[in-house]
Amino acid sequence: MTPLTSRVEPSGRVLIAAEVLENLGIAEGDELLVTEENGAIRLYTRASAIKEAQKYFAQFGDGTLWSEELIAMRREEAAREKS
Repeated sequence: MTPLTSRVEPSGRVLIAAEVLENLGIAEGDELLVTEENGAIRLYTRASAIKEAQKYFAQFGDGTLWSEELIAMRREEAAREKS
C-alpha cells in the first residue's frame, strides 16, 4: 500500500483513510490501541493484539490446553472427596 498523508487537527485527532479502515475491518466507535515505537505511532485493534500475543506465546507451548488440565484435576479431586 502506498503511504497516505494525514494531518493532525487542532483537537489532536488524526483522520484515517476509509480504505485503510475497511481493509482492517475497523468501524466507527471501535477502540484502537496506540503505542509509540522508535519514534513512530502504531495503531492496532484488540483482535490483532490478541493474535500477536497468542503467536508469541505459542512458541513456548507444547499444545497442552492447560484449562482442560485444570478442569480434569478439579474433577479428580472432587471424585476423591466423594469417596
